[in-house]
Parts: sequence; C-alpha cells; structure tokens
Amino acid sequence: MNKAVLLVLAALPLCAQAQVYRWVDEKGKVHYGDRPAAKEVKRVPGLLEAKAPDAVPAPGMKADDVRKAYGEPERVHKVSTKSGETLVWTYRKSKQVARDFVVKIEGGEVTEVSTDSASDASRSAAVSQAGSAAAQAEARAAEQADQRYQQERAQREVAAKEQRCASLRESVERIESQERRGGSAASMDGLREQKRRYSDQMWSQGC
Repeated sequence: MNKAVLLVLAALPLCAQAQVYRWVDEKGKVHYGDRPAAKEVKRVPGLLEAKAPDAVPAPGMKADDVRKAYGEPERVHKVSTKSGETLVWTYRKSKQVARDFVVKIEGGEVTEVSTDSASDASRSAAVSQAGSAAAQAEARAAEQADQRYQQERAQREVAAKEQRCASLRESVERIESQERRGGSAASMDGLREQKRRYSDQMWSQGC
C-alpha cells in the first residue's frame, strides 16, 4: 500500500461526517475519496456508515458496521420469534449520536431503528392511555358508588314505609278492639272517626 493511501486512511477518522467511497481504477489500483470517480463505486464497510453527529443507523446496515460506527451497545436484549432470533441493541450517548436510540437486528442486518423522540412519543402515549384508564376507572367507581347509594336509599325508604304502615295497622286494630268492647254513642262515633283517619293515611301511604 503506497503512502498516499496510508495518508487517506489516516485522515478518514477526522472526516467522520463525510461520505467515504472506495473504487478500483482500470489498472486495479484502489482509490478512496469523498465522491465517486467511476461508474462502479463501492462504499467502505464501517467507514461507509460514519454518520453526522445526529444520524442513526439505517435499515439494511450490517450489524458489524453498526458496531464499528457506533461502538458496542449499552444493552443487548434477545427476543425469540417465529423467523428466528431478534437482537435489540440499546445505545445511549454513543460515539456518533448525542441522543439515545434502539436498533433491532435480524439476520445480521438492521431492520428497525427508533430514537429517543420515538420513545418519548411512546411514553407520552402510554401516559395518556394510563391517564385515560385512570379516568375511566374513577368514573366507574363513582357510578358504582352512586348505584350503591341509590339502592341503600331505596331500602331505607321501604323500611320506613313498612314501619309507618305497621304503626297505622296497629292503630286501626286497637280502635276495632275498643269498638268490640262497646261504649256510648259519642265514644263510638269518635272511634269511627279515628279509624277513618287512619284508614285514609294507610291508603295514601300505599299500605
């Protein structure tokens, strides 16, 4: 490898934000540069994905290239699926990206990437759903409490009515007992009047 190529390679880490291309000329000589100089251009693995400071991996990128460009993930989670095993890599404040992101890898390639903003949106949605669920639960609890109150109120009213009716029936029975014992005409008229009033109250109370 000649000195020019070595100098180019040495300068590549300093140009991480630039796109790096590799091509071979007609004589078989390998060249590197920031723009294609031939019809057939091959990007340099790893260096190809040297991203701008806020760029994240793209779907289709090789897992090894992700490691080269962004370093080792902070956390690796394996998920078994019908098609095989899926790896979930979590990056926090990686070498190239200031924000957090998560990479899903299947078959050695990136299939999905989510950023912290997407995570924030998911968290916001979860909080919103939780708040909605809490509101619904509170509404159900209030409705159930109101139903219990109405039932207890109805039971109290029934009990009070039964007590009033029982008292009126006792009064009528007492008057009828006095009528059977007999008495003066005036006293009998008074008893009949009292019985009439109690009977009217029983009718109005629905006894």
